[in-house]
Amino acid sequence: MKTLLIAVAVLVVVAILAGGYFGFVPGVSSIFGSDRPRDLGVRYTQADLQSLRGKTGMRYGSLPADAPPEASRTYSGQRAVTASFTDRELTAELNSVPWKYDPLADAQVRFNADGTVEFSGLLLKDRVPDYVRAMGLTPAEIQLMSDQLNSVPGDPSFYAKGRFEITGNRVTLLDVQTLEVGRIAVPESVRREGRSTLIALVERRMRTIPGFSAKSVTVENGMLNFDGTLPAVMAVAP
Repeated sequence: MKTLLIAVAVLVVVAILAGGYFGFVPGVSSIFGSDRPRDLGVRYTQADLQSLRGKTGMRYGSLPADAPPEASRTYSGQRAVTASFTDRELTAELNSVPWKYDPLADAQVRFNADGTVEFSGLLLKDRVPDYVRAMGLTPAEIQLMSDQLNSVPGDPSFYAKGRFEITGNRVTLLDVQTLEVGRIAVPESVRREGRSTLIALVERRMRTIPGFSAKSVTVENGMLNFDGTLPAVMAVAP
């Protein structure tokens, strides 16, 4: 679950950046407000992490610390999982796997009663090229993301709010209602232009995680409902 959430967060930001929207703000980090992600008020404990891992049944292993990006995360096996997760559980998971190329920090996810999802955190720019290399993106896509991130000062914070649904490994609903990179709100027209790119990249990521499949993913009544399969074992380079 963490892998897919990270992919969504990174791709939301980078898909928008690929439109060149932030090319006009180099060097204005004080205005950009990139150093403090929005606090969504989600507080988790070790019990939340243990609860999530009990539901998924996934086991965790370690790889050599000097593993290159392409070999720094491996999956094996497959487990059928039908479960509902709280935002505390998923926020705990987002902040608890010590992968050396993890591009997010101080991440929070919140599920609202009306079915909307809020997501915030810091994007660690220097890790993004190796992260997307580990995801299997093409050299041209990696270069595009690196070029666009260079136009943003510091490690940008991000905030997104919207709705999504997944059925049969396809994104059947994606409505990004609000997106901020730093403290700058992205206009609806720019969000709309990046939507198809984001959907394509998320669907590709789902197809390339061994052992992962999503029959159905929805957010209802403050919970994320997942029906599908997850890898039985994930190993990462710390």
